[in-house]
Amino acid sequence: KERLAAVLEQVSAIINVPFLKTDQLSGIWGCLRNVSIPFVRRQTPYFVNGCVPAIADIVSLSPIRSKLKIHIMNAIRVVFDKGPEVYAECVWPRNALLVSADPVAVDQVGTDILNDHRLDAGLPILGDQQGRIAHVYDAARRGLGTVDQDYIQIVHPE
Repeated sequence: KERLAAVLEQVSAIINVPFLKTDQLSGIWGCLRNVSIPFVRRQTPYFVNGCVPAIADIVSLSPIRSKLKIHIMNAIRVVFDKGPEVYAECVWPRNALLVSADPVAVDQVGTDILNDHRLDAGLPILGDQQGRIAHVYDAARRGLGTVDQDYIQIVHPE
């Protein structure tokens, strides 16, 4: 029932380029968060319950989902705590890009990267006890991508 941003009527493709960072409302601000709530007019109601089911509902909409082509997550400098605000002491130079046609897979790999670094820094992991972010798993459950490590290939440059 919410009106989407007018720009969605003006584009034929979306190349999603989020930054990898924590988000106090949804756990992480990754691919899914970047192409969902920013496209709705009144955002506040969508932040309840870790943004579940809001993020998956919005990404599922045809004006968004049909135009998503590729996701290039900027993990060159990662905000590993207190995000989405950026504090110098919470930035880590990871020097990576995560690229996929699957936004859920990118968010899952991004979550793993954040949680590994958070553990090294003595911080609690994001998400539940297994490090699962609610809106990412909701999107996977709804067929928007996968969190299954058997289907995610990580390629490191030589």
